[in-house]
Amino acid sequence: MRNDNRVEEHSGLSATVKMPHDIVMEIISRWPLKFVVQCKLLSKNFKGRISHPEFSKTLFQRQKVTLHNSSI
Repeated sequence: MRNDNRVEEHSGLSATVKMPHDIVMEIISRWPLKFVVQCKLLSKNFKGRISHPEFSKTLFQRQKVTLHNSSI
């Protein structure tokens, strides 16, 4: 059985951590809208995930809250 939360070492000092999809999408949903839209260009997989209606709903709700709080 494979553990998707492991750290993979690469050459040099860098390492990547594989995180569950829902955590990655939670993080991305907190980014500025302009940056999220630009991320759709990274891959078909990213484009599909970012374009998913449920993610869009979450993203726009967060953006609305952010805009509301910044205008107070």
